[in-house]
Amino acid sequence: MLYLRQRTEIAGSFSPARKRGQTPTALVSMAHHMSSPLCAWSRLLALWLVLGAGFSIFGETVFNPQGGEYSVVGALPGDQVYPHVAIGRAGGFVVWQDNFTDEEGLGISAQRLDSSLTPLFGRFRINQQGAGDQERPKVALLADGGAVFVWQGGSKLDQDIQARFLTASGTFATDDVRVNTFTAGIQQDAAVAALRDGGAVVVWSSWDQDGNLQGVYGQLFAASGQKRGGEFRVNQFTQFNQRNAAVAG
Repeated sequence: MLYLRQRTEIAGSFSPARKRGQTPTALVSMAHHMSSPLCAWSRLLALWLVLGAGFSIFGETVFNPQGGEYSVVGALPGDQVYPHVAIGRAGGFVVWQDNFTDEEGLGISAQRLDSSLTPLFGRFRINQQGAGDQERPKVALLADGGAVFVWQGGSKLDQDIQARFLTASGTFATDDVRVNTFTAGIQQDAAVAALRDGGAVVVWSSWDQDGNLQGVYGQLFAASGQKRGGEFRVNQFTQFNQRNAAVAG
């Protein structure tokens, strides 16, 4: 079961250095082991899953809870894990992985939320393909009111990064779209961010593509879900692992 809790008044800020006259369209972070971007805004929605973990990243800041936690989607069969949320002024989406959605292993479901973070309509399935496992979803809100969902899917030793675009009216603009061009080995740990021009950027970790273990790669998309150009390597340093990428538009 998934739970939400609103929090406000986060202390602190982050200002990336930039050259005069340059406006960055996306910021990508990566780490040899783990990385986590910290974002501050006036209204934060905290989303978590109560599970044991071997490795954790901890942080502390100053904020005030608004009410108690509450269930987002109610009682559902199976396990709902790896939740991710994207919220704007008009609401947004929460997406998660479960072992019930597509009845073929792990699948991806989502729930729309209104501006008060109340669920709208019912939960819905994201992935079309069901072979293998569909895992670790992420979601970003597009500038036109739509959304893009990304995840890793396929057999455990041969997964690709998938994406699916949703229009502002709530209909899917695309089928499942394979994000990565390089398909040997495992593509995993996708992250996504919306861009000011209406499109999106997806980043992920790829095995054996940069010549030594894992490297970080990216792909730009138009709001329609069409790829813009080819995939590109993010990391310059290629020795050992470059992984756990995060991106911000």
